[in-house]
Amino acid sequence: MRELQEAYEAWNGMHDGAAEVRTDGGIPVKKVYTPLDLAAIGFEYTKDLGLPGEFPYTRGIDPHGYRKSPWVRFQYAGRASATELNAFLKRQLQEGVTGLDVAVDLPTQMGLDSDHPLAAGEVGKVGVPMCSLRDMERIFDGIDVSKVHVTIQTNSQSFVTLAYLIAVAETQGGDSAKLSSFFQNDILKEFIARGTHIFPPEPSMRLTTDVILYCAQHQPHISPQMVCEYHMRDAGSSPIESLAMMFGDAIAYADAIVERGGSVERYLKQLYIFITANHREFFEEIARLRAARRMWAKLWRDRYGITDPELLKCRMIEFQTGTPLPAQDPENNIIRIAMSVMAGAMGGV
Repeated sequence: MRELQEAYEAWNGMHDGAAEVRTDGGIPVKKVYTPLDLAAIGFEYTKDLGLPGEFPYTRGIDPHGYRKSPWVRFQYAGRASATELNAFLKRQLQEGVTGLDVAVDLPTQMGLDSDHPLAAGEVGKVGVPMCSLRDMERIFDGIDVSKVHVTIQTNSQSFVTLAYLIAVAETQGGDSAKLSSFFQNDILKEFIARGTHIFPPEPSMRLTTDVILYCAQHQPHISPQMVCEYHMRDAGSSPIESLAMMFGDAIAYADAIVERGGSVERYLKQLYIFITANHREFFEEIARLRAARRMWAKLWRDRYGITDPELLKCRMIEFQTGTPLPAQDPENNIIRIAMSVMAGAMGGV
């Protein structure tokens, strides 16, 4: 190690004077990195980084990664009407997707019917209007919701969406206990970054917790919440700030569950996090994903006394953010998205 130190100092002396470089997250970038940098912060490979599938899951939560099974393939999409969306979803299934991800419009997210004065100009604009059970029935007409994974991106009214989905499954003659679905149901990030909330924070948290506790008891295959980092990042926070807020939200939900007599262990069994795909800093984003898993595992172990290794694994869902994708660069955006997907894969999502 001393020889490496001497060689590095000599090299650094010959190449001094370069301008300082920092990542988007404000992290200074050295001209070169060596094993000395790991030693300087107390890292030993087997002790601190761990191996794939082992605590603290820096290198992924599964020892085989995606060699064992492929990703779930789906596209987050909505249409201006339930009938149009139904046709689109059926085409997706024919083309080989393994899950359906429904975008609802902003009035729906804010609990407004399409004929409400405040909904003017926004109906069907960024997703499908879903004002009633009949809308949900039209969306999934001819699609057995008990046999395909369904994700519906609602937050402030996830309790309504869940009821709709269960009702549709029962109307179709399926077993609603076999429903497989994701709901964002992350109301705190709406107050922080998006603003599509209906009620004040306290009743909003009660409804959010209601959905989590109900699914824990009655819907074992539904993930009643994705704690979201994506939206804070898209709203302008730094990579570190957005992670910090996501962790703070996860703690708040866990504490609310405990106050209601629920189980943190059960919460973790059905929990995912929703994280931003990388912006421009390829290696920083990979490192950020790895660091997030380390912090996640240690949070639940140290704060809540969780010991089951399966519950300490941070299960991530990653989307490409639109922030670094200007509409004027469609061809370049294809490459940017490909690089984002690669960063996510290398980061172990």
